[in-house]
Amino acid sequence: MSNEHKAPTDRLNYTGDLTPIINDICTTYHLGAVQEFSVIEVGYEDCNVIIETEADAFLAKMFAAFRTPDDVERYATTIKKVSEAGVYHPELIETPAGETTHKTHGITLALLKFVAGKTFYDLGRPPDDDERKAGVSHASTSRRMRDTSSRRFTRTRRWPRIKTASTAARPSASTIAIRSDAAPSGRR
Repeated sequence: MSNEHKAPTDRLNYTGDLTPIINDICTTYHLGAVQEFSVIEVGYEDCNVIIETEADAFLAKMFAAFRTPDDVERYATTIKKVSEAGVYHPELIETPAGETTHKTHGITLALLKFVAGKTFYDLGRPPDDDERKAGVSHASTSRRMRDTSSRRFTRTRRWPRIKTASTAARPSASTIAIRSDAAPSGRR
């Protein structure tokens, strides 16, 4: 299960060009024609791909081959709950059939709106006091929502973590990108 030194695409249950997968995503979700796509190289578990279409930009979170259906369902449920609770998070996009995940070419994925921004790793600095307070506020909201009846759920390590100077050397796709103009999902 160690993915630390694997390229993001090596974590998938797929080999080859991602173009057919990206085209299927755009067709399934009715996103329009692909302008371009790129794999996010930082991260340590799944494979995240930015897809730019005529209309908007999206993030396809392609789950690593070791992910179970329960892992994928828990991820989608968690994202929906944190968004409903007002935590700043990119919107989870459903298929026209109302599904929060999609499977294509042996890859299970979730699609989110892409939010441009920078991680603290990209900025080369730890968060300032206001940024830390915002992160703690969002983390406490997330913590209050956790399902206390499920030990496995409450002990998940997939919750976003704010990078500090001591952890900035190990970037991940779960790094929170703080944007002053970002609005919580569902609150426009």
